[in-house]
Amino acid sequence: MVFAEPEPWAPAAIARLDVRPGDRALACCVSLATARALAAAVTRDGSLVVVGEPRTSHQLANLRLPQLQAFASPLRASARIGVFDALLGCANTAPDLPADVWADLARANLRPGGRAVFDLPAPNAVPGLAAAAAAAGWPTERLAALAGVDDGALATALGRAGLRDVQRELASDLLRADSPGDAVAVFARSLGLDDAAAADLTAGLVRAQGTTGPVELLVHRTRVRARR
Repeated sequence: MVFAEPEPWAPAAIARLDVRPGDRALACCVSLATARALAAAVTRDGSLVVVGEPRTSHQLANLRLPQLQAFASPLRASARIGVFDALLGCANTAPDLPADVWADLARANLRPGGRAVFDLPAPNAVPGLAAAAAAAGWPTERLAALAGVDDGALATALGRAGLRDVQRELASDLLRADSPGDAVAVFARSLGLDDAAAADLTAGLVRAQGTTGPVELLVHRTRVRARR
């Protein structure tokens, strides 16, 4: 399953970021659809730099949008990428980045007064998939990429990095899919699942949900916004 539009949680994150035409924006670990939405928001009068995985960076480069640059690069604490008006971190699954790294990225790359929104998987991000994994007999560590950062830890890290107006929000969204297989496909690549493992988890989701038809999965997100 590939989202033609931003994932269910992304529009709220983009709205909280208050992206404006002409903004210089930085996006980290976002999907193709979310990056396209941000590029439209900054318009050709602005600019968007996207840092993420190679596959998404290649797809974004192929769009040939004049306001967009995409780089495949690991994110590191205090990495200086540029000076931006807005920063969005919005990942489907949990990048292997502690809260302090997200906070350092905001401190190092936002202009004074610049805005940051982080919308990341919560510690128990997709309970329905956890139930499916249990039904499939999987150990919990196979879904480690769905165990994200706690909002309290992220808010504390942002405050320690000197950011202001740090605000936490309760964020839960429904992921609707036409079938259990489509729901698993949203997370399969980030979880490192091959076809056999994806089929195994899909079978577990069928058992847990009791259907092979449309499914809804509750997705818990850690959403924190702040100002430089």
